[in-house]
Amino acid sequence: MSISPNSQEIMVPADAPLGVSDYGQGNQPAPGLGHLLLILRHHWPIAAIAWPLFMAISIPIIWLVLKPEYTATATIKVDPVMSTLLDSEMRTMPLFDSYLASQAQLMTTGPVLNSALADSRLKGLPILNEPNAVSLLREKLSVAPVPRTQIIRVDVTDADRRTAILLADAVLNSYMTAYGGTTEIDERINYLLKREQELKDALSKAEAKKLEAARVYNATTDSMFEKLREIEAKRSEQLVQQIEATNLQILQLEELIKRLEADSDSSLDDVDPAQQRAFIENSPLVRSLREQILAESARLVRLRSGLTDEAPAVMETQALIDSLNEQLNEARKQAGEIFKAELVEQRQSLKENRKRLLQAQLVSAREIEAKLRERAKEQENKDRNMGQTNIQIQAAQQEIDALKKDLAEVEEARKKQQVAKDQPGRVTIASHAEIWPDGVNDKRVKLTGAAVFGCLCAALGLTFLRGKLDARVYVPDQVESGTGLHILGVVPAVSDLKRGRVCQEDFAEAYRLVRVNMLSRVVGDPPKTILVTSAHASEGKTSLAISLAVSLAELGGRVLLIDGDAQAPRIGRLLGIKGDHRLRHVLSGERDLASAAVPSKLANLDVLLGGVNGDSAKGLIEQNTTSRLVAQARSLYDFVVIDSSPALGTADSTIWSQAADGVVLSTLAGYSDLGATRYLCDRLGMVGARILGAVVCNVTMNNGYSTYSSHHSSMSRARSRMTDPPSAVLYLPQLQAAGQTTGDGDSNPPQKKAKA
Repeated sequence: MSISPNSQEIMVPADAPLGVSDYGQGNQPAPGLGHLLLILRHHWPIAAIAWPLFMAISIPIIWLVLKPEYTATATIKVDPVMSTLLDSEMRTMPLFDSYLASQAQLMTTGPVLNSALADSRLKGLPILNEPNAVSLLREKLSVAPVPRTQIIRVDVTDADRRTAILLADAVLNSYMTAYGGTTEIDERINYLLKREQELKDALSKAEAKKLEAARVYNATTDSMFEKLREIEAKRSEQLVQQIEATNLQILQLEELIKRLEADSDSSLDDVDPAQQRAFIENSPLVRSLREQILAESARLVRLRSGLTDEAPAVMETQALIDSLNEQLNEARKQAGEIFKAELVEQRQSLKENRKRLLQAQLVSAREIEAKLRERAKEQENKDRNMGQTNIQIQAAQQEIDALKKDLAEVEEARKKQQVAKDQPGRVTIASHAEIWPDGVNDKRVKLTGAAVFGCLCAALGLTFLRGKLDARVYVPDQVESGTGLHILGVVPAVSDLKRGRVCQEDFAEAYRLVRVNMLSRVVGDPPKTILVTSAHASEGKTSLAISLAVSLAELGGRVLLIDGDAQAPRIGRLLGIKGDHRLRHVLSGERDLASAAVPSKLANLDVLLGGVNGDSAKGLIEQNTTSRLVAQARSLYDFVVIDSSPALGTADSTIWSQAADGVVLSTLAGYSDLGATRYLCDRLGMVGARILGAVVCNVTMNNGYSTYSSHHSSMSRARSRMTDPPSAVLYLPQLQAAGQTTGDGDSNPPQKKAKA
């Protein structure tokens, strides 16, 4: 089927199987990061309130309960006690390490700690009032040797800075009083110092000799020289590779030129049929004839709807179409010959240009090869000279290694004599007690940061929990991912119309887009009878049915709008149409469809009104009656749009869906329940109904139709929508002056409509 509204052609494939539901055939992505962000966007006030509230509770508790701890540190330097600690044949100092450990143990003994607590500077400290003051001080005290040094570190930790410093100094002074002291000795080390200096001078000369050889190549160290050698070696290898690559390129270019000169084939057998068809179809004459044929075909369709095939006007139009088709075939033949001639000329020009380009590349490649061979010869000489220099550097390095070995032995012997000089035993204070930079342990800052992050996670968790419990639809993506339905289109929100973000034309374009997507959904003939329904009432289905019927009428064919809602028929009141014959008369057989349908104020649109208050049309809606009615409508109209009652309230929608070619579901952003929509899809799928897709109404638009977002996000506004849901605007281009309705069951006076 081909329908051309407003010079825009909509092509729908033929041979489409009907009666099979499309529900569940679309992609249904599992909830992920995008779903969580969607929940956060609609329920962010919960996180905005809960996060500061959680922090206001947890952070004060942290700062009131926890207190920082201060560690005062003092150090003692200990020299060897006796000369046998460093024997001449020993290379290590295991006995000295043991001595340091013994001195650290002495600082934690009872006599030292009792003497420390008796210090007059500790008067008034709370620790003195404790019955087990010595045990408490021992818990606060930490004494340990610093590895590979002659230092013993004394640490005292307390919640008060001044108390920690006083206790550390008291322990230090108590130990010095009991075990400190100095003794001078006289040992000879002058010879070792002189020998050590001689070795250092010889070492400096050897290193200077090695560096002098490396400086020829601007290298300050032997490692740098070695790196330079590696770089030059890689450079030589790269030059060889470049020469080989250039030779290969020259051979390839010569072969390409030979092939190009030998190639004289100008056959057009490899012409792209699609490219040729595109050239022919885009030629001005062909395009003009096609447009004339389409216009006459549309005219022929309109004539046949009211005349027989033997009518003069029909026969003349058919003859004109045949004549135009013959002209179109001749024009296509001429355009094809022009295309082949231009293609032959273009290929010959491209062949000459490519040949000149390859010849230029060949000359350039041969010049590059000559230059690379010159550079390779220079690089070979440079590598030879650097190899000789490397031999000199290695010889100098061997001399340096021997001198360093001798120097290490002399230094070790001198250190032994230095330790022996400090005998018989000497303990000195290296530093008095103070708070070092790492001596403040305030966990409150880290815990505060952790509390801020934890409160944020708790607030987000509360928000996501609230979002999981909220089953309403906010954006079209929820319908598509939650039900698998294809989104046929979105209708802007009434609030955006009132705020000036969208205009009436945006609603018209939204319904046109729904029409195009709906007619393109089925592979084959497009659906002629469309059922519009929803899970519950007040979800915009009546507005969608009327607007969809108006949009289909714009295509030029005849459209019938059936008010199939037996419980609450509204279409007659919304369109301002009255009539004596209604749906129940046709279903009961009292009237035929042709006499019961009422013309609307819009071109090509007829309406079959529903019942009024007190009617019993609900009992007449059965499968046999609806099938008979739909069959009559299909024979008289191009499209039939049926507005039924809410699907989960009655069985009417299920009965109508079996007679219709396709079903369109209406959902309302901020109001419709996603679970109810899924249940409706399952219910329609059980009876074999074809679900064409869903339309989401009342979607807040940003930048026209480019994006959509949720309407309201606060819980208070969400609750207000539960009692008074917003409605979609009707698309009635020829009735806007009459001040018609803006939604299901709601009508506005003319002045309010014009203001909106």
